[in-house]
Order: sequence, then structure tokens, then C-alpha cells
Amino acid sequence: MKSKGLSNTLLWLLGLVAMLSSCSEVEEMVAYDAHNVTFSLSADGEEATRSTAAVTRYVMAIYDETGENKVVSEKEFDSNTFSVRLDAGKYTCLFWADHGSANYDAADLTAITAKANSADDANAEAFYAKQVITVTDGSVVDITLRRAVAQVILRETSELFTGTLTVSYTAYQNFNVGTGVASNEASVTHTFSVASKITGSVSSPAEVCSLFLLANSDENQLGDFKVKYEDDDEITISNVPIQANCKTNLNGKFGEKIPYVTFSAASEQTFFVLNDGFYLGADEYFEYSVGGGSWTKFTDEILSGVPFGGDKGNLRLRGKSSQGTARDIYAGCLTISFGTPGILVDCRGDIRTLIDYENYETANTTNAMFSYLFQGNNLLRTAPTLPATTLANYCYYGMFTGCTALIAAPELPATTLAEGCYGSMFGGCTSLTTAPELPATTLAGVCYDSMFGECTSLTTAPELPATTLAAGCYGYMFRGCTALTAAPKLPATKLATECYSLMFKGCTSLITAPKLPATTLTPFCYCRMFEDCKKLLEVKMLATDVSENYCLDNWLKNAGTEASSRTLTVANQDIYNTMSADPKILPEIWRQGATGTTVNFLK
Repeated sequence: MKSKGLSNTLLWLLGLVAMLSSCSEVEEMVAYDAHNVTFSLSADGEEATRSTAAVTRYVMAIYDETGENKVVSEKEFDSNTFSVRLDAGKYTCLFWADHGSANYDAADLTAITAKANSADDANAEAFYAKQVITVTDGSVVDITLRRAVAQVILRETSELFTGTLTVSYTAYQNFNVGTGVASNEASVTHTFSVASKITGSVSSPAEVCSLFLLANSDENQLGDFKVKYEDDDEITISNVPIQANCKTNLNGKFGEKIPYVTFSAASEQTFFVLNDGFYLGADEYFEYSVGGGSWTKFTDEILSGVPFGGDKGNLRLRGKSSQGTARDIYAGCLTISFGTPGILVDCRGDIRTLIDYENYETANTTNAMFSYLFQGNNLLRTAPTLPATTLANYCYYGMFTGCTALIAAPELPATTLAEGCYGSMFGGCTSLTTAPELPATTLAGVCYDSMFGECTSLTTAPELPATTLAAGCYGYMFRGCTALTAAPKLPATKLATECYSLMFKGCTSLITAPKLPATTLTPFCYCRMFEDCKKLLEVKMLATDVSENYCLDNWLKNAGTEASSRTLTVANQDIYNTMSADPKILPEIWRQGATGTTVNFLK
């Protein structure tokens, strides 16, 4: 036992002597030759698919000269300029750049993975590069990135209404930065929300959405895209060219081939049609369809209710009715209502599809009326489009009266109006804040009568460019618009009977009246125009002939009673004297000498 222990001890001592002897030898030490290499990345300019300004992530991996052995594992940087310390030698470098980690997994640059059904597809653009470098000292290496994706843009050549657009296609899910090759095809579906109507044309298409697909850099492939708008039939677009660093525009009509009047609701709702003496002509009818299903015809009212919305899908409505939905503003109209309280309904589509859905673009609108179609409907939030430029008398009279949930009015492009065409159209729409543009320059009798009456949230009035007026054309137009602070300009110099009567009555927030440039007044033209405008500060009325009956009757009654001061400008002293002789024309607080009141004369 002892001899064995002695032997082990001796061996250990001999080994120690050998180590000490080796350490005492003089050796030449080799210096560690490492350098800071700075990389500066930028994208090339070929077929740029979009700006690279939003790129937020840069990833680099470094391999040896053969490109097989990894020297530096994937490192992420938040800038396109960064430094890495490398020994002298030759390296194969891989680079990747994108808009963050939401769309791609870049843990392995030889197997980039697209994340399925990305919610942020607008930021799915990506770039890559492979470059061999030789390190001899610290230097800056400029790297030009190419796109690893193809871009496919859907562009509308007609009208696409608010709703949901679904696009399905097959795309590569992986990309190898080292080879520039994409692989592993899989089905992809993206759903896009069309928040507001998109309008384009064949010569000037409007972009709907943009898709980015991983693609091979040196190979042009052909793919199929399926597009489905709401409950419409699916559209297949075949042989779409796809190649990295290139974009393809798909131009066409992606919405419904026929823009039926369509109702949608987040939860289940019920659709009713009430009939007050309306009747259809021979061989005329209406039809509805729920969830893209078959069409059900009806020629009268629907009292039992039709469920739609939520999981049941949208309800589409179309017709063959030369008279629209109304025959007279006093009797003979259809009214649409909904039965479930609290479930708001959005509406889109072209109202002309209720006249002739197969030929709606050329439908005869000179006889069609839609008076009271949604009267009293407190669940309708948005409205169908009303694109007709030729109107029938009273065609939209009272159409949205009492629609207290309506937040957006449809466009009204007609430039030549008909009698009563917009009368009481938005009366009592208490959620409406902005009025549609009214481009007409030639008006018709009572065409805007009470159009926005009692729209208590309306803060912005439309411009009123017309210079040719008609009897009662603006009568009661903004009556009771208590949030309206500024009035539109009224440029007409030739007036008509009752043209502005009661136009701003009860606009209790109105501060400044529009300039009234006409020199000759007509019967009742300004009658009660600013009655009860309690905050009114200033009025300019430049008429030199105020002799017509009741032309200024009570036009300033109870006006300016809450104003800190008042300024009245009239043409001359004689006109003022004529006005001041009648208390119905000029109340005491608007006269010379009244506290806080200034009266000016042009001459």
C-alpha cells in the first residue's frame, strides 16, 4: 500500500518538474488580430415597392468563407449602420431587414418564416443581402439590400363601398437569405376593412389594399388570387406574375358587380318594410337576400320581419320599380325599419338599384321618389349613395327624417335640382355633424326647405354657391341647428319670394350672419331669417329697396339678446329710418343708441 502511494507521488512530482521546465522556455506569442467592421445597409432603387423609412429591424449572421460554418449567430440591430468585431479573414455575411417582428421570424436567416395571417400586412415588406467580405483592418462595408418580397396591389376601377374584402392566395412561407430562394407554399387569407367608399376609374384606379409575398429573386412565378367582397360572388384572378423586388397591379371592380342597397349589423337585427298606400306597376317587384343566399320577391310590405346581421350576414335589397319607393309625399310610400333596439345598422349601395338593379347606372331617376324611406328610423347609422344627377320632384323628401343615429350623410352630386327634392331630408338627424356638399347653382322651388331642420349636432354648414334662386328654396333650411356657429355665404344678388325665410331660426349658437348683398328684396325673402339667434353679433343687410311686403318681417326677432355687443350695417340712413319705423323689422336692441349696439351705413 505504501509503495504504491510513493510511486503515485513520484509520478506527480515528475510531471510538475516537466511543466515548470516547459514554462521556462522562451516562446514567440501570436497577436490576436481583430478589427471593428462597420456595415452600412441601404435598399436598392429597382422597382421600389414602398419607402424603407419605416424599417425598424436589421438582422445579420456571419459564416466562414465556405458559407457553411456560422461564426456569428443572428444579431438584431435597430439601425442600418452597426459594427461587429471580426478576425482578419474572409467571411460570408447574410443580412435581413424588415418592419419589426410582427411579420417574420428571423431567428435563422437561412429559413426566414412568414407569420401566418399577419394583421399588419401593410408592413410586411422585407429586404435581404448576401455578401462575401475580406477583413484586413477596420473598415466600412456598404451593403445593398434587395427586396425579398413581391408586392401585389388591388386597385379599384369603379366604386367600392364600405365593407369587408377577403383576399386568398398561395404564397411561400420561408425564405433563405443565403440562396435568395423562397420555399414551402401554403394558403394565405387576408381580410381588409374598407372604412370609407373608394372611388376609382379605368384611367385612374384607386388603391384598395397591398399584399407582400415572399418570392424568389430570379424567378417569375404565376399565382391565382381569389377576392370576395362581403356576400358577393368570389372573383378569381389567374396567372398573376410574382417576383421579388417587383410589384403587380391588379386593376378591376372588386366590389359587387351590382351595388345593391345592403344593410349590415354587428349583431342580429330584423328588417321590416311598412306600406302606406304604395303600389307597384305591372311586372314590378322588390327582392331581398340574406347572407348571400337566394333572392326572395315581395310586392307589398314585410311585417313578419327578416333576421339579418351578426352570423346571419348582410341583407341585400334590389328592385324593379320605376317609381322608386314612393308616389307622393302625402301618401303612397314604403318605409324601412328595424326591430331590435340598440343594434345599429349601416347601409351602403346605390339607391338606383331599387329602380332597376340590372341597369341601375342608366335608370330613369326623373320619376323615382324615395320620400320617407327611412323616416323615424333611430337605428340607421350610415346611408346608401344617391348618385343621380337628374332628380324628380320631392324625390328625397323626408328620406332620413328622424334618423337620430345617422352620423354620415350621402353625397348629393346633382347640380340642377327639382321642386322639393331635398325638402326635410335630414330633419331631426340629431347625430349628424357635417352636411354634404351642395354644388347646385340653379335651384328649384323649396328644394332645400327644412333640409337640416333640428339637426342639433350640425356644426358645419355646406357652401351654397347658387346665384339663381327659387321660391322658398332655403326656407327653414337650418332651423333649430343649435350647434351651428357660422353661416355659409349667400352670394345671390337676385332674390325670390320666401327664399331665405326662417333659414336660421333657432340657431342659438350662430355668431355672425352671412352678408346679404341683394339690393332689391322680395316678399317674405328675409322673413324671420335670424329669429331666436340669441348670440348673433353682426348683420350686414345692403338692400336699397325694402318696400316688398313682409320682406324683413321679424327677421331679427329675439336675435342678439345674449350677445355682448351687436353691429348692424345697412345701405344708408334712409333704409335705417324705414326699418326703425316698424318694431317687427328692427327690435330696440338693434337700434342706434341701444346699449352695446353699433349701426353703420355704407353711404
